[in-house]
Amino acid sequence: MIGRAEKRFTSTDELRFHFELREGFGLQLPAPADVAVASYSLGVLPPEKFPEALEEIWRNLAPGGRLLILDQYLPEARGFFVRIYQWFYKVISDKIYHQDWSNRVAPVAERYFERTHYEYRENLFTYAWIGTRRAKPLGSG
Repeated sequence: MIGRAEKRFTSTDELRFHFELREGFGLQLPAPADVAVASYSLGVLPPEKFPEALEEIWRNLAPGGRLLILDQYLPEARGFFVRIYQWFYKVISDKIYHQDWSNRVAPVAERYFERTHYEYRENLFTYAWIGTRRAKPLGSG
């Protein structure tokens, strides 16, 4: 994915980008970023890793930086056939991605980022969560 992105985009005076493929824990970017995107990545971590991952993103963003989280979520289904479809979709995805479907990422993100937007796409079982970096994480003293 990084190779494709690098081929499609070039730096300009208005836009600079940096791609680095590696595990995000212990990551120190050369300069704070203005925006981070976690696209279908946080929900595949074990839930106990959510705080560590979000703190790493928070630490590498500039003051006022923004975070977009795109991830999977299955709310309680209404209707028999919808529940069957969700169950089937979840079983297949769990086997492939080990996805957390509970939306437990969002409350952890709100410790580090003030939520400015939330949108759920029911047909895609996907939510978009956008937040702005807090000066200090909630509960950090």
